[in-house]
Amino acid sequence: MTLRFDKYSPNRAIDGQSLNKYISISFEKFRLQFRTRASSTDSLDYEFQPASAKESGDYIVRLLRTGIWLNGISYHFFGHSNSQLKSKTCFLFTGTAEEAAKKVEDLANFPKKSVAKSAKRVGLLFSAAKFAANLSSDRCEDIADIKKDDYNFTDGCGLISPQLAKLLVQKTDIRFRNLRYTPAVFQIRYKGYKGVLTLHPELRGQILVKFRESMKKFGGYHDPAFSVVEYSKPYGFGFLNDEVVLLLNGLGISEDVLTGKLREYLDFLASVPSDPRAAFRFFSYNNEPDLAEKVLMDGLDAVKSTAQSRVSNEMGKLLNKRGERRARILIPQSRLLFGVCDPFGVLKQGECFVRVTSDGDGVPKTVVGIEVLVTRNPCLHPGDLQKFKAVQHTYLSHLIDCIVFPTTGRRPSADLMSGGDLDGDKFFVTWDQSLIPSKVAQAASYQGAKEPVSFKPVTHDDRLVYFAKYTNASLGRVKNLYLDWARLKGPMSAECQELNHLFSQCVDGNRIKVPKHLEDPPRPNPSTPPFVLDVIRDLATCYVSANVSSGLTDLSHDRLQLLLSREDVAFSEFELLQMTMRWCTKHDWSMEDMFDYFDFSKLTDEQKGWVVAQFPAKRYIPDLVMNGLVQSTLLSKNELEYFKLNHHGLRWKKVFDSSFDRLGRFMDVMSSAMELFHRKFIVLRVTNRLTIAMYIPKLLLKHQECVVNETVRLFSFPHSQEDTVTYRRSLPTLINYRLYFDDTGFQLYRTRRADTWVFINRPGVDDSPFKSIEDQGDRRRARHATVEADINSDLIISIALGKFSGSLARHMGRVNRNPILGAEIYVISNRDTNSMRVLDKWLEFIDTREVMPLFEKSEESYRLLDLKDVDWSSEPDYLRRIARDGDLALLDDLSGNVAEDPHTPNSLPQTQSGRKRRSRRNGHQSNAQSQSQSQSQSQSQSQSQSQSQSQSQSQSQSQSVRSLPNTSTAQSTASSSAIQQTPATSAEKLSRVFTWLHLHNQKARLREVYQHLLKSITSATAGTQHASILASMISFLQQAPYLVVTFIELGMWDHLSLPVRSLLHRKSLEMLEAFCLVANEMQVFVVEPLRLFLSQMAHISFPDFGSIVRQISLVVRSPETALDLLMGVLELESSRLLVGRPTLIKYFVSNLIGIAMEHIDEAKDSRALRDDELQLKAEEGFGKVNARLRIDSHSRVRFAVNDHVQLTAAALPVNSLEMRPYSMDALVDRAESGKVVFQCFHRIPPFLEKCAWKAKNCGSFVTSQAMYEALSNFVNYPEVCCHIHDRLMGFSILHQRPRMNQETASQSLHSGSHSRSSSPNSPAISKSVTLTGTESDNAGIKRDDLNDSQNKALLAALDSPLTCLWGPPGTGKTHTVAVILDELLKDQERRILVTAPTHNAVDNVMRKFLQNMQIRKTFSEETLRVSTDVRKVAEDLRKYTCDAMMGKDLNDDPSGRRKAQKRIKTCRLIFTTCIGAALGLLRTEEFDTVIIDEASQQTEPQSLVPLTKGCSKAILVGDHVQLRATVQQHAQLVGFDVSMFERLYDSPDDETRFRKVMLDTQYRMHASICQFSSVEFYNNRLQTAVRDHDRPLLPQEFPWPEPQAGKLERLFFVQCAATEDLGQKSKSNQGQAALCRQICKALHQQTPTAATDSSSSSPSSAANTIPCIAVLAPYARQVETLKDLQSDHVVVSSIDGFQGREAETVIF
Repeated sequence: MTLRFDKYSPNRAIDGQSLNKYISISFEKFRLQFRTRASSTDSLDYEFQPASAKESGDYIVRLLRTGIWLNGISYHFFGHSNSQLKSKTCFLFTGTAEEAAKKVEDLANFPKKSVAKSAKRVGLLFSAAKFAANLSSDRCEDIADIKKDDYNFTDGCGLISPQLAKLLVQKTDIRFRNLRYTPAVFQIRYKGYKGVLTLHPELRGQILVKFRESMKKFGGYHDPAFSVVEYSKPYGFGFLNDEVVLLLNGLGISEDVLTGKLREYLDFLASVPSDPRAAFRFFSYNNEPDLAEKVLMDGLDAVKSTAQSRVSNEMGKLLNKRGERRARILIPQSRLLFGVCDPFGVLKQGECFVRVTSDGDGVPKTVVGIEVLVTRNPCLHPGDLQKFKAVQHTYLSHLIDCIVFPTTGRRPSADLMSGGDLDGDKFFVTWDQSLIPSKVAQAASYQGAKEPVSFKPVTHDDRLVYFAKYTNASLGRVKNLYLDWARLKGPMSAECQELNHLFSQCVDGNRIKVPKHLEDPPRPNPSTPPFVLDVIRDLATCYVSANVSSGLTDLSHDRLQLLLSREDVAFSEFELLQMTMRWCTKHDWSMEDMFDYFDFSKLTDEQKGWVVAQFPAKRYIPDLVMNGLVQSTLLSKNELEYFKLNHHGLRWKKVFDSSFDRLGRFMDVMSSAMELFHRKFIVLRVTNRLTIAMYIPKLLLKHQECVVNETVRLFSFPHSQEDTVTYRRSLPTLINYRLYFDDTGFQLYRTRRADTWVFINRPGVDDSPFKSIEDQGDRRRARHATVEADINSDLIISIALGKFSGSLARHMGRVNRNPILGAEIYVISNRDTNSMRVLDKWLEFIDTREVMPLFEKSEESYRLLDLKDVDWSSEPDYLRRIARDGDLALLDDLSGNVAEDPHTPNSLPQTQSGRKRRSRRNGHQSNAQSQSQSQSQSQSQSQSQSQSQSQSQSQSQSQSVRSLPNTSTAQSTASSSAIQQTPATSAEKLSRVFTWLHLHNQKARLREVYQHLLKSITSATAGTQHASILASMISFLQQAPYLVVTFIELGMWDHLSLPVRSLLHRKSLEMLEAFCLVANEMQVFVVEPLRLFLSQMAHISFPDFGSIVRQISLVVRSPETALDLLMGVLELESSRLLVGRPTLIKYFVSNLIGIAMEHIDEAKDSRALRDDELQLKAEEGFGKVNARLRIDSHSRVRFAVNDHVQLTAAALPVNSLEMRPYSMDALVDRAESGKVVFQCFHRIPPFLEKCAWKAKNCGSFVTSQAMYEALSNFVNYPEVCCHIHDRLMGFSILHQRPRMNQETASQSLHSGSHSRSSSPNSPAISKSVTLTGTESDNAGIKRDDLNDSQNKALLAALDSPLTCLWGPPGTGKTHTVAVILDELLKDQERRILVTAPTHNAVDNVMRKFLQNMQIRKTFSEETLRVSTDVRKVAEDLRKYTCDAMMGKDLNDDPSGRRKAQKRIKTCRLIFTTCIGAALGLLRTEEFDTVIIDEASQQTEPQSLVPLTKGCSKAILVGDHVQLRATVQQHAQLVGFDVSMFERLYDSPDDETRFRKVMLDTQYRMHASICQFSSVEFYNNRLQTAVRDHDRPLLPQEFPWPEPQAGKLERLFFVQCAATEDLGQKSKSNQGQAALCRQICKALHQQTPTAATDSSSSSPSSAANTIPCIAVLAPYARQVETLKDLQSDHVVVSSIDGFQGREAETVIF
């Protein structure tokens, strides 16, 4: 341990306290070691073995928990900044651990959800920051961020007023070269705010700072101290490092260019000790003006040692921490700048604003005319280097030495570069033409790592452990792997992109695991070109090791050259003037002799005054310094003197000079000057013999005819050898003169355009010399060459010289469309002229010729086998005759020999998948037949019949996740030679004919073969051998489903032989599935054949019917085709094919169709197409394929188990005539890190692994599957799964059917899985079975906390097996449900499941129940909240989940899941969603009592999911006149949006079947609002308990209607005629949005800060904040349009999103 004193860096956590109470400890170099015996057996010495990272971390934890004693004082862990965390350094505090913890917790209210986030937020108080001033909260304002989708365009970037900025400059003594200046950007810390503030000139008055919402990281910190961390500075030059060099090379910047930049920089460094010019530049770049001036004043000898030391330091920066060479190349045409957002919204996507202090004259200039290259370190992906179009905007001219990004576009500009933001990130910006690539890459996606779920508040000890175990050791390993792969394949390779993704995770401190395929890159071949970084490093090594010459030279002549070379130095004009003045004084030199080397127009007015004051006796000096016209290159001193234009009282400032600025920008600058400045002087060189000037003394507007009358004055300056004074003229315009200008032209005329004096415009362009050049940058340079060659011109001018004088016109000749040779613009400033200065790089523009995609698209071509590939000589004779010659008669011989062959089994040989399919179906088909026969009898059958049905269903359930069998890839891709290797039997020959024709894409011939064979089968005498052939033909439909249409040629099945007819009935399901698979291709043409096929079937079992509908929902993509199949065919035939009660059949079929259409619509509307293409491989297993997923793939389109995915070939085969590529539907079977396995429904094609595949995620099939299973169980096993089946269906319940043995039934229902066993005679179950709606022992129950209708609901719920509780808004239905639960739990044998459609609704019910239990002090720990994703559970309820009890997300903890399963079985009360009841831990659980809240907002099958879990008592709660179930368009057409609650409540009253109760008293709305709702929706049955004075109307500016009968109206309809925008899936209405804003503004005046609700029965929740105003919209786009209204007092939400919440005022 080493002890030392360090300089204290001020931070807010320690400031103002005694530093004696704190020490700092660093573990950066700490490595724990264990002492062990030496490896030698005869040695007594000890060795030290390094401990693992985990062991070292554990040791640090113990050390910090124990504390450190120093000089008898105990120190304990206190905290650390975020930078200290990376260096493993922290502060310790004197005192106990508890005192240190309390001290930290008292600082502020830090986040408690995530330990990493909590540590970072605490670290903000420990980060070094310089106190500037105290700032009162009332001088600050929070403003909303600009967001789009999931992106934040203003993340961490607020605004600061000039007033506060100047105060900060004074308080913190911000200076640059001993002069105070006001930075444009401040990086700050204030209370819980973190980020940067940009200067905003319009921010004045009371508010000094505007913080973005994203800047607030925590609350509760009340210290008003405002601290500055850093600020923007001039001359922050950028350097190229290893990463940027590598990426530039990958984007096409040659190695020669990069090495040339390095040589240039190293030569420069080497010359510093010997060359005064180099030394002067070097010190100016290093921001050391004193040393630079010393070179000038005293010569290089005076600073030689210092120069050598500084150069050595720079050379040392070429080494990394391990002493290895690294790239570090100075780029003078670059800056390292803070990134900020555009506060005015003037920038477009792809644009940026860059204004920097130029290193030639110190004047701020805007970079324009070029695309700049921008990046942010660290950067490992080529997409981290982005090109932006540098533009000029006057509004942004005050933002100097920073880069401004737009707030529009698809994605924030900063996020494109290594996932950056604007809270203090700096960006490397260069406009060096040689470094701007013509090729760019698509930006990578940088999604944050998934934070672990926290089940308890973060403590100080948690942060201690986080600090002790924090490591970023993986960074180095990942970086080295990245370089190895880049050396091998380049930085754009898939491996490098994946490692970049891992690196971005490491940077944030997340633990990562490197996939195996990235761990060991192969070594490069000897022939591999040299790696660019090796070349750069070798070059640097040679330079550093060489001796640098340090000879001296005579400085007397060089000093003048130093001044002349100021474009290469980072000094302003005034700084150079100061140095020159001192040099002249020291060497007795006349300063006036140096004036020609300076541009006095670049000085400020104050600086000019001081310069003039040095020479008071010289008359011409004020003219030279104060009047910019004196330094004109177009007008001589004599010409200016003639008109007295050189007078020092004329403070002309030059804003445009064509000798420096490109003439093509003249019109842009002129337009700006016209609008911004009162006085303008424009000088134009018309010909070599003539210059004219115009004085325009008023503000003018673009695009308007401005009347100038006689205010404009024109000057002529001839330059001929004759007496030019004679022709000099100065004339004013006359009355009725007008001036028009825009960005393309200028015209000065009198009354009519025909009477024009001066006309300037951009001419047409002769583009023939560069028309064929595609590159935009090359076109610019070629066009400029034509201007230089006088082929084209930037501007032309026409002048009526006769208006000056006739003699001038005769002397000069005609000026008509002459090219302008030179131009200057001067202004007398009424504002900042610096804003107009630009650094024009128009001619250096580099066009973007190629954009490299994030994921390379496969260009690999493939082809299908066809007859051109066949070597007929190697094929057997029978195959040649059938396939090539079309000899179908040979088929008769082959088929006739099938029965005669002694080696032939009863059917033709099948592929492995076909045999597997047959074995899976044998038991199912026989049981389906017996079930169908048993269903034809009476419904009141014996218990043995139920058991028989149960057995049938048990076997069919094993196919719940069904896929059509497919030939494996190995079989599918078998070559023709392999087919005929071992021909043995005629049966095998026939089977191989099918396979051979199919593999060679001979569909027509294969169809002919099928038709020929079917003709022989149609014979009434066809026997067993024909049935065997037919079985093989049907099995082959798995590979060629399009052949199913040929079976229609069989005609009437009754005319076929008995063996054939029996086989067709047994195989009908396989053939129906084939019809489904061809439906996408054939569409409407499949309908009639399917109808004909079904007409021949005698019956079909319920499971098989459901299987076909489910198959359609997964493989038919067109909703219209699906409707034709489902409603036009299957529904019509269902009453004939299905055996059972007609009501039950109709119920079963209609809900099946609804489920199918809902999913088909969702799949069609899905836009979740992955950006990358997949390489599929055959997976071991039936019909399965797998794909490796890149870990850097787009996280928005992920795969989860049971997701429906459409896999489509990325390209067509080169020899295919198909119009669309092959496509397969599949379900995700397994989803692992980096790998996914698909279960395919279509055949796996032979070219599976030869092409790339596009994947579209059509959405999860989990909900649909749960509904399918629930509906199937409900119809097939009512006695097992739902004891109130007959009540739900409206059947007679006078005689209850006998119940099946519970254990046997459970095993049958769950296909053998373990389930909860309960006694069939338990009180809860027996009561619900025997009650028929009559009065019971519960008749006397009455609760004081319920009103009359609520007590009726309670009584009905306790007495009846089935209750519908209608709860209008505000009637306290949630409170009533909580009371019902309280009463039901008194039955100790009862097990209750509480469900709702959404997690939010479930949480509302559970929260209310827990509140009631706390009040009554009757809470039992036998209550659980169950969800497959604990993140979807409200935070205040997560402690009731099994995940919290196990302390870990159960999805990541298999052992925890087993423990949780045991916990579930002992729990009596569980809360979950309806679909969640069929998933995860609850899949096999049963409940005798089920409560469904918001039952009117979900479909009937969704309600069946919890009701088919052994339910004998059900309570449905809802309000069917509010929101119906939200379903897709085509599902709504079949009535799928009608809920079970609505169906039951609208059915005739029958108390013997179920009870209906309405809660008729509301406690929420004002009486007048309640009256409207009661009349319109509740048949005048809704009453109110709210008195008028309970809901007072506070004073507002909103114009409420005049009181009627002394009462104010509380319901107001506002007319709005604006039309809706119907262009997208959702709707919006800008007119209504604008009206909502006006209404909110009027209502918000004097609105109280919080709404109150005095009613104890009102179902308000403590977890929900009640806003003053709620703006609700039914459409997502309209909600997004209104998001700007969101505030502390206004909530914008969708209707269902606001469910369960309240507001004083609602705007709909």
